[in-house]
Amino acid sequence: MAEKIDLNKLYHESKKERTEKQTKMERALEGVVCGLPRNTADDTILKKRMDQENTNG
Repeated sequence: MAEKIDLNKLYHESKKERTEKQTKMERALEGVVCGLPRNTADDTILKKRMDQENTNG
């Protein structure tokens, strides 16, 4: 017998994966725009410092 596939569950799982990938790509792009490596773009403290330096000077 064929296994029953819950299409609604499958849709939501794939949608969640897409949003996670989009978030990773957005963070990577932030790092490129700010001139920082990708792993430091995730550091919120560093990002706040960079923002403060940019507004002060």
